[in-house]
Amino acid sequence: FLVDENILHKILAAAMLDKNDLVIDIGSGPGALSLMLAKMVAGVIAIEWDRGLAAFLREQANNLGYNHLYVIEGDVRRLNLGKICCKIWGKRFSADGNGRHIKVVANLPYYLTTPLLFQLLQEKEPEIKLLVLMVQLEVAQRIIAGPGKKDYGVLSLLCRYYTEPEFLFKVSRNVFYPPPAVDSAVVALRVLPQPPFKVFDEGIF
Repeated sequence: FLVDENILHKILAAAMLDKNDLVIDIGSGPGALSLMLAKMVAGVIAIEWDRGLAAFLREQANNLGYNHLYVIEGDVRRLNLGKICCKIWGKRFSADGNGRHIKVVANLPYYLTTPLLFQLLQEKEPEIKLLVLMVQLEVAQRIIAGPGKKDYGVLSLLCRYYTEPEFLFKVSRNVFYPPPAVDSAVVALRVLPQPPFKVFDEGIF
């Protein structure tokens, strides 16, 4: 769990939040990030697979009167996020005349990062505009790697096809409890309105 509030504030600043935003927090844990998000935006969906942590966050949200913070218990890889957003937010889950759009702001469990990025970027719903993610440092380096670099691979290609990736800052392992064995980093992925080039078949590509 991230225990340094300064890092949380830097993540929130990077997400460029406003009161009309709808935000998904994946792997919310006890909810430090979700609760801070709820102070700033129109709606938050927190996804947490651990039943005890999900219940704790629901209680916290209820005590604070955050009825716009919804806690979903389950494995995000097996959830239909488009349907969840539609059920909770209605037509607001797509960008509309009020400027509302979805952002994903999360401290991702390391093992989830690659499959989750494939899921979020390849699915058409929900329509995501920006992802600000804390990930393992070496994964961040793969995300932003350009052609010809040693870290360049399928994850780099995926992210550059669908987004404009940016390395924001490194995060020491010492700001977590208990501390992990590796350092982390925060990246921003600004989803492109359309891919930078056309391919004959996205699946084959």
